[in-house]
Amino acid sequence: KGYYTTNFHGVGRNFPIIQETIDKVYGAMKGNISFTRVGTVYYNRGFVAGIVDHEAILTAHKKFGVKVLTGEEYRWGMENVNITEERIKEIGAEGLMQPVSMSCSD
Repeated sequence: KGYYTTNFHGVGRNFPIIQETIDKVYGAMKGNISFTRVGTVYYNRGFVAGIVDHEAILTAHKKFGVKVLTGEEYRWGMENVNITEERIKEIGAEGLMQPVSMSCSD
């Protein structure tokens, strides 16, 4: 009966980066999903995935230059992404996610 599950990120709207999204996107009436879903487990999971993807692109840009990346260059960025606690605080995601560091062996 039932099932067990885990969650590896914060839930809710009480994170600066989520509040900024509410202000800039939903405040401008540009949100494309129901506002009631903002801060849910699935919304925040996608948000964190987007942060990791964005940071991987920034990592690749530091190595290959700011341009449209090839698949191999993007992969290198993903394999070398290192999102520190300091960076998490800088982008306003403190409490929403944990530090992430990947390598090609992950």
